Amino acid sequence: MKEALSQQCSDHQLEVRILEHKLEKLKLSVEPMDKIKEECKMLGVISARWWVNSFAAIILSQFFFTQYGTYVIYSWDIIEPITCVMSMSDAFIGYFFWLRTGKPWNITGLGEHFEKRKLKKLMKKNKIDMRMYEQ
Repeated sequence: MKEALSQQCSDHQLEVRILEHKLEKLKLSVEPMDKIKEECKMLGVISARWWVNSFAAIILSQFFFTQYGTYVIYSWDIIEPITCVMSMSDAFIGYFFWLRTGKPWNITGLGEHFEKRKLKKLMKKNKIDMRMYEQ
């Protein structure tokens, strides 16, 4: 009985050593991918910020155009239909963004979408399969 338990214990110890060795190999193979993923994630954040800032600039310029057109160049009678078209186009863009991505048309949704899109593109460029990496 003691011999059987001793043999089983040594078999388990051998298995543990083999598994630890495999784990170390996996950690060493994943380490370069971690660095690449972090770089890609940082570039994704930069890209997302650029897109969010671009959309904010467009909306802000629409506001300034409306104010300038109403009070300086024209009157509200001329600017009102233009404002209506701008508002409807913003609503359509937001709706189509939601249809395509399933994310809300807000700063967080825009940022997440463009960050993930850039990350996916860069990981593909670096030939890293995200599913295999995450497993």
